[in-house]
Amino acid sequence: EVDTEVDANFRVVMMHDATVDRTTNLTGTVTAMTTAAIRAGYLDMFDSYIGYMEPEKIPYLFEVLEWAVQTPVTLFIEGKSSIAMNASLAMVIQTRFPKKRAVFISQSQSLLDLPSRCGFLTQIIVAGAPNPANFASYKATGIGMIAASSWTADLVAQAKAAGFLTEYYSSRYKTEHDTYLNMGLDYVMSDDPVAMVGPWTDSMQFSGRWPP
Repeated sequence: EVDTEVDANFRVVMMHDATVDRTTNLTGTVTAMTTAAIRAGYLDMFDSYIGYMEPEKIPYLFEVLEWAVQTPVTLFIEGKSSIAMNASLAMVIQTRFPKKRAVFISQSQSLLDLPSRCGFLTQIIVAGAPNPANFASYKATGIGMIAASSWTADLVAQAKAAGFLTEYYSSRYKTEHDTYLNMGLDYVMSDDPVAMVGPWTDSMQFSGRWPP
């Protein structure tokens, strides 16, 4: 999963926040900074999961796509604004990145309309439990996947009956992996790299879902 913003030159840069202060050695608002200014800095942060991260150049989306096309990964792309989402979509189409390996995600339903109409799988991110009353609206927008931070077996069944893929975020422990996979969820997401290696793959192998 990657987050995108646009810089002052309307180039798509990988950045979670609206400012560069938290994750780089720079300060300022992404949209007000030129490509040259961002290129002069580097990623510089302490990650709560893996500790201090070695300085790296700040990547742009085209670089991520160049890397990803050579791997089997699927990119979940979250444009942090309307312009970032649409610019990310244009970049994916322009570079002919495989459509089946790009999923556009957002907490804003309206931002997913254009990617859906362009034939990409889109995912709505829901804080808490998904509300079945919204399923018809999601379908009308073309949304194909629901990611939520709280699920019950009944909600999973309702979402699947409505034709949605389902995902839980964000898992940190093996017990969470097992609980949600046993509910029949299609995906489990984690921000913790360690959780995605040992316990997670053990759970997937045990459940017969790995390799995919």
